[in-house]
Amino acid sequence: TDDAHDTALDTGAADLDLSTADGVDTLYGRIKEAARLVCRHESGRPKYECRARAIDNAVRDVGSALLASIHRSAAGSTEEVVFR
Repeated sequence: TDDAHDTALDTGAADLDLSTADGVDTLYGRIKEAARLVCRHESGRPKYECRARAIDNAVRDVGSALLASIHRSAAGSTEEVVFR
């Protein structure tokens, strides 16, 4: 299934200052938690792919260069661990 497209969660950023690292870190944590919830019914590799797709989509939709940079950094670290 493609839960990342079937379900959407509002992570909410109105209370955050997305021009600061703290604000973007908090939002990124919320996005990752939402992806975990959206993809909870998947297992194995499909769960990883669902979460990655959901996070990618959310980061793109926010449109913050700082958030995108943090995501690229985190995604690169995750891929390195997964492929070892």
